[in-house]
Amino acid sequence: MGVAPSDLTVIVTGGARGLGRAMALGLAKAGVRVAVADLPSSAAAMGELIDLARAQRLQERIHPIDCDVTRWADCTAAVQTAVERFGAVHGLVNNAGVGMQHIGNVVVGARKKFYEVDANTWRNAIDVNFNGPFMMAKAVAPTLVAQGWGRIVNIETSNYTMMMEGFSPYGRPRPRSKPRP
Repeated sequence: MGVAPSDLTVIVTGGARGLGRAMALGLAKAGVRVAVADLPSSAAAMGELIDLARAQRLQERIHPIDCDVTRWADCTAAVQTAVERFGAVHGLVNNAGVGMQHIGNVVVGARKKFYEVDANTWRNAIDVNFNGPFMMAKAVAPTLVAQGWGRIVNIETSNYTMMMEGFSPYGRPRPRSKPRP
């Protein structure tokens, strides 16, 4: 389908900082209208994004949206807000995610065993990283299907992270120190 970037609107979750910010600015620079969805607690980072967009004369292409991807009402409201602001939604970039910073040291040593991870920390990682993309996709899919076109892109962490020993809930459990008899 030959659609000009200036005719497209995309929602980027977790877009206030990091990779999400880079994707939002890159899409806007390419001419795409971008609804940037992030937690209300990311207001300072969202403000920095808007300042960067303004400095690049992209502010009309970027619209901030408060959205917690673990809350269904926020997911549906994000889609509705994007449609109200830009007239349509053509894509979703599921980028919001929770890293390992609350589970153990990412680089060396002190990684927690899966049974040492706080239950609420585990639950939050699952809610944000697995349920969040599902709920955002579920919220936007009816719009994409009704217009007969759209894209959903899911961003994931590196495969290496998924394989790291003791990196629960991402990686594999630590092997036993003693083999079974």
